[in-house]
Amino acid sequence: MEEIDKSIYFMVIAVAFIDGALRIVNIPTFYLWKDYYHLSPGMNCLLRYITKLPWCIKPVFAYISDRYYIAGYRTKIYFLITGVLQAVCLLLLGTEIPSLALSTCIIFVEQLNIAFRDTLAEGLMVVISRHEDKMKAQRAKGAVVQSSSQKYVSAIYTLRFIGNLSSNYVAGILLQYYTPHQVMAFCSVLPALTFIQALFYFREKRDFNSAERETKFKAFTFKEIYTFMERKGLKAYLAFVLIMLLWPNTINGIRYFLIDNLSFSTNDIGLIFTLSSLLYVLYMFFMNTFFKSYTLRSYYMMIIVMMLVDVLVRILMMVPDLYSIAFLIALVDQSINNLFYDLPSIPLLSIICKSCPESKEATFYAFFVSVTNFFCSLANLTGYLFLDLMDVTAQDYSNVNPVNLLCGIWAVMLWNFTYYLRFPDASIVKRRNVVKVDRTATKVVKRTQTAEYSEPVSVGNSD
Repeated sequence: MEEIDKSIYFMVIAVAFIDGALRIVNIPTFYLWKDYYHLSPGMNCLLRYITKLPWCIKPVFAYISDRYYIAGYRTKIYFLITGVLQAVCLLLLGTEIPSLALSTCIIFVEQLNIAFRDTLAEGLMVVISRHEDKMKAQRAKGAVVQSSSQKYVSAIYTLRFIGNLSSNYVAGILLQYYTPHQVMAFCSVLPALTFIQALFYFREKRDFNSAERETKFKAFTFKEIYTFMERKGLKAYLAFVLIMLLWPNTINGIRYFLIDNLSFSTNDIGLIFTLSSLLYVLYMFFMNTFFKSYTLRSYYMMIIVMMLVDVLVRILMMVPDLYSIAFLIALVDQSINNLFYDLPSIPLLSIICKSCPESKEATFYAFFVSVTNFFCSLANLTGYLFLDLMDVTAQDYSNVNPVNLLCGIWAVMLWNFTYYLRFPDASIVKRRNVVKVDRTATKVVKRTQTAEYSEPVSVGNSD
């Protein structure tokens, strides 16, 4: 089997790291809406929801790159285009645009380009994972081997937060000396780096056989993805993950409180983001190193416990006697918030990465990423509704705790769901070799292959 060019690995690593570092934009954007346009905590959540919508149409980006090659390249030219466009958007945001609508549109386009580039990298990651699984299967000669899917999915998330580590701290420091507009202009250097990487160091094999691609996608509809979910028994499991991700994201109300009432500086906020990213990386390391075997039910119950702990943390943050340790409490809050909106998706995406059809890897994987991203975005919308429902404003934080209690009720509801849902078996991420060794082995392999790929994955609980 032909080896994958090493430059593809480096391209995936570079994009994941730099796109993680580009989360630096979140802090100046927050201050831009808060201080320059004087928006309420709820409106800050709402605009965040709107500008994150491009992350919800990643299947469109994946479909374009899977079907329409430019000059024979599946991803290379798209990497170049998105790098240039995002750099231009950040430079435009470096000017003081008086119109909130116009600046929001530019932020939307900037996020569209980073979402497109992220989709390209994830598609390459799926191809690498599938290729590695085939290599393992050839070497194993009939034995059961662990799929590489979860390793690579977790690696993508971890690399993003490693890139996020230093950039957040740098953002906090820069905002002490420069305006949010100027910091955004500085950020244009990062997409320029991906452009240079793609132009000079990324060696992608060219494919001019458009007829074959047209044949594969001619009859393709999203009904094919629905059929895939039915065959794999993933519908109820996906619904549970999406309901979990809808948990109202009200953290902007807490950030307003820290800044306006407790006088947290931009350096304090940047340091909280940085340390929470470090804790995220450490958590992922320990989870992947020491807790490789787990049932999905216990995995999601652990996440719900984290949600309830976060509700308690936010309640404690409003206690005047604890203001002296507000930084520590805010760090715990941000750390859980970082984990929560990634952890529910990882087992699901690992299953998709391992099981999706060949030649449509990017489209299938991007569909499920987009669905989870959409509900993560909706969490900002539900956060806006909760904050506005309880009339939490920059002048009045007295109703923050009722909002926290409503979030706690949501978590208790999810806890009850875990007792009734039939989760897929976590061992689905294992793969069987289908190489013929002898007649006996061939019969065994054929039986296991049929069982693995024809039956739903939720035939029994993992516990």
